[in-house]
Amino acid sequence: MANVGTIYENSSTWQRDRWLELMDLFIQQKIKKDSLELGLDLGCGTGQRTIDFINKVPSVKNIYAIDANPDMINTAKKNNSSDKIQYELLKIEDVDKTKASGIDFILANYSIHWVMNKELVFKKLDKIIKPGCKLLVGTVEALPDMLQAIDDYLRSHLNIRSDYPYYFMTRSAWKNILTKFGWKILDEIKKEDDHIVDAKISSLRGWYSASAGIAFYNEGIDFFENPEIQALKSFLDENYGIDNKTKWKYREQTYLFVASKE
Repeated sequence: MANVGTIYENSSTWQRDRWLELMDLFIQQKIKKDSLELGLDLGCGTGQRTIDFINKVPSVKNIYAIDANPDMINTAKKNNSSDKIQYELLKIEDVDKTKASGIDFILANYSIHWVMNKELVFKKLDKIIKPGCKLLVGTVEALPDMLQAIDDYLRSHLNIRSDYPYYFMTRSAWKNILTKFGWKILDEIKKEDDHIVDAKISSLRGWYSASAGIAFYNEGIDFFENPEIQALKSFLDENYGIDNKTKWKYREQTYLFVASKE
């Protein structure tokens, strides 16, 4: 059976590019890097961004990196290990179960929208962070229409009637919750870009791993070898196909911000 962590590592280029933008936004704040020693990575995935942050900020002594998917954590430990990173299989909502304290910075790149009760997370963070703690968040305000169409198809195919597993917030809602818990946004980026991917089943497999679908729908990546998935591909070809239907094109939202605990 295919490992979702390995597939994610090879298919999460969109998240990687947004991370680079987020890091540029962070660097522009001219924050004293030597003040950043202890950190949290909420939803670390395969650890690619975790190790990247360490490489860019050598003053970091330790990062507690958590993720709820065992394949992600196993891939992180195998491919992106460091004496400075403590990987742990844990939900973001259970961040208080880590040994973290005196936290200087928090990373959350395309992970926080999987958390329903964000207020609970911020309450727990209040107990383990330092004043002036920095928060780097990459997220979106809504699922792109093509990804929503994929999700709707799979939920129908798998006869899933439960609520959707993602909990997006608008920019204004983010500002409200940050203000409530004493955070101030230092800078932000909000935009929309065209997103173009190969019109192939492999792209669907990549989306499934990058979207953490495997964690919520209890179907492995090999599910996409099912011939019935061709009906989904045909639908996407008709509605999003370009270049003689060799590519799919849709609009992808971006909302990135850097905040500081006041």
